[in-house]
Amino acid sequence: MKIEDTTNLQVKKRMAEVILTEVGISDKLLSMILLSDILEIRSDVDGNVDPYSISMRLYDFFAEHVSPRLQPFIETQANTLDYLSIWQKAIYFEQQVIDTKASFDQLYSEWKDSKEMVFRGQSEAKWRLYNTLQRHCIWNNIKTESEEYGIIIKDAVRNGRKEHGAKILRYTKSVGLETTNDMALLSYLQHNEQPTPLLDWSHRVQIALYFATQGINTQSSFLSFNDIDDYFSVYHMNKVDLTKGSISFLLTNGHDSNAKLNDDEFKARISEAAGISLAAAEKLVKPLRKKMASKDARRRVEGKMVSVERMMKIPLIYLGEEHIGKVSRFGMYNNRNIVNQAGAFIWNHSSFKPIEVIAKEQYEKNRKEGTPIEHRLCGCINIHKSLAGYIRTRLEKDGITRKFIYPMWKQKVADVSL
Repeated sequence: MKIEDTTNLQVKKRMAEVILTEVGISDKLLSMILLSDILEIRSDVDGNVDPYSISMRLYDFFAEHVSPRLQPFIETQANTLDYLSIWQKAIYFEQQVIDTKASFDQLYSEWKDSKEMVFRGQSEAKWRLYNTLQRHCIWNNIKTESEEYGIIIKDAVRNGRKEHGAKILRYTKSVGLETTNDMALLSYLQHNEQPTPLLDWSHRVQIALYFATQGINTQSSFLSFNDIDDYFSVYHMNKVDLTKGSISFLLTNGHDSNAKLNDDEFKARISEAAGISLAAAEKLVKPLRKKMASKDARRRVEGKMVSVERMMKIPLIYLGEEHIGKVSRFGMYNNRNIVNQAGAFIWNHSSFKPIEVIAKEQYEKNRKEGTPIEHRLCGCINIHKSLAGYIRTRLEKDGITRKFIYPMWKQKVADVSL
């Protein structure tokens, strides 16, 4: 018999207890026997489980009912399931569980004025971090390879520009930035109920909590065999770490460091970031050295940096509210909904892998010797669904209402995506 790591056995023991006592199985006699077997498990002074004290019955139960809830997904287009347990979700996220009003109040007071984080709320803790276009493909059984997926996005942008480009240009021009680049188009479509490869985040935890507490399904958790169905989630990431990996870092935060580069080095960096030739980059070096004094030069390079063709080569990247003064760097703040929602985005080039999987794969691919083996995308707060009403009331007192979230809710956009 292969002996497992004792830490893993501790987790399986705890999860088996939860399944047998809080969820239950159809065979009540077997349930009683298994619970008796659990009581017979021995541990050392440090709490490590003695694998030889586990009965074969219990090992069989682990294999059938526990292990599937702990394993990472085999990522294929045919396998896009939800998380089966909070334990399985822990493969990708650093998690915290909130079950009481007092615990929530403490968290809320700590984060309600945060300037260092971005947040995302989802009304089911089991949902993976898919964007709307991925969900559209999954629900409609559209199986597509990378090249085909890029064509779908390009078509959405082309149709969106034809249908709404003038409106977006008027808005961005009114705030000092004339642009209808590809990401500006996708941002507009995203906030007008169209599927895009952008995943919404917010600079305010209140916005994430608003979305997380909408449409809570308590009936599904009552009938569920999984503890994860009792919770909704708020995800959080450090903004400093994100902006260092953002596509606009070179242009928004990099002026001081760029000044230390010679022209050839700076030209090479611009060429790589924008996906343009060295000859084309050379023409931009002087304007960019002047902190983007030339709007035309800035628009040219930024437009190329965020073209769908260029972005499809980037697995995962943060697109925040990078500003020059009060103007959004890429024109992505182009309607009142996204402004009120303090929006930000994460781009994902995959048609079926959620961002937590892409992040883990990229980390393992590029991991340097001496760095941690494990990588988790971000933190996740799993909040019990019974607190949803309490949280909504708290948000309303702080002015976070449907009217605030959706100042343009009556405006509809024609379906231009597919």
